[in-house]
Amino acid sequence: MKCKLHALLVSMLLIGLLHLCLIPASADPEPKLNVGVFGASLMTGLRQAGFVISNDNEDVAATDIHYTFTVTGGFGDSIDYTLEGQKDELRGNQAFLFSTRSIRGFGPVTLTLTTVSSNVQEGTATSKGFQLGPYTLSTPYVLAWF
Repeated sequence: MKCKLHALLVSMLLIGLLHLCLIPASADPEPKLNVGVFGASLMTGLRQAGFVISNDNEDVAATDIHYTFTVTGGFGDSIDYTLEGQKDELRGNQAFLFSTRSIRGFGPVTLTLTTVSSNVQEGTATSKGFQLGPYTLSTPYVLAWF
């Protein structure tokens, strides 16, 4: 009786292990776009505001990417910058960077980037900052990647 019980337990354990090994891992085949927005850093001498879009998936390209970058705010809502664009493809381990020097004003601002792709879910990044003339003080470029 004891031997049958051990055999039953061992066979259940083996069936459980076999079941775990045969179930395919649910890997996400979609490329993942990382998006980030950045402002200037007076310490580095940069005054641009901009954004970065990167595709961390090595095997799959992101296609038909539409993006909208906005900087809004300032005292009296005097800052209203919008850039819309499209990138046909962003291959694996590639990044797209944009920066502008055309924003001027004074006051608190919000930087926002929204991306939509034909094979990737929507991505959004937002950062608060302060516009000081031609300088958009916000998250620096180095931290926009994280």
